[in-house]
Amino acid sequence: MTGYPTGFMLILIVFAVCLASPAQAAEPLGPRLTFVEGAVEYKQTFRSPGVAAVVDMVIHPGSKITTGNNSRIEITLQDESVVRIGPNSVYRTKLASFSGSKRNRFAAELDRGRLWVRARSSSFSNHNSFRITTPSAVLGIRGTTYDLKANEDKSAEVSVFEGSVAVGPPPIEEGAAHEEIAWPEEVSESVWEEIILGQLQRLRIESDGEPGQTTSFSPDDEKDPWIDWNRLRDQQK
Repeated sequence: MTGYPTGFMLILIVFAVCLASPAQAAEPLGPRLTFVEGAVEYKQTFRSPGVAAVVDMVIHPGSKITTGNNSRIEITLQDESVVRIGPNSVYRTKLASFSGSKRNRFAAELDRGRLWVRARSSSFSNHNSFRITTPSAVLGIRGTTYDLKANEDKSAEVSVFEGSVAVGPPPIEEGAAHEEIAWPEEVSESVWEEIILGQLQRLRIESDGEPGQTTSFSPDDEKDPWIDWNRLRDQQK
């Protein structure tokens, strides 16, 4: 390549190095929004001003998402697991650590509203690695697709479509003020033991924190636009 200017040669070398090193590409910064419909507010921290959520926005730990009427969003995690949030919901991401080799950890809270989870079991070591907390229960996945409702009265209902879910009472934080605890004060770790829900099983936890009886259901009998939309979107993934 005799005769080329020194500067031109340097540009060629840098370009060649970049082409030969695809593994050096930047890793995803965190969970990101892959679908947004309707009015959705995102607050990165407790004191941050609310902004309109948009596709490709990174969702940071400690953030809060509030959806309005006829609104819904999809969050895709670094391992391609999916969390979708329905209308009139308040959701918080607490932890999102994805280091690979089943050392991944994810935690979130659904204060109220509707949530759909499709988690990859190969990414998490156990059900404590992926946890969703509601005002009256905490859910840990075991390679799962499930629908979760957190109602205004603090009751909750979980329906497992694939895999299994471990459902237990939320932990009580010693010394925490009552307004910092989202669940009813009647709930304590001694009230009930963890319940394992299998595929096509449903459980309701009442507003006083008491779990009902596990029941079975058929997906074909579910007449719910939210469930229909999520199942269709899962098929398209």
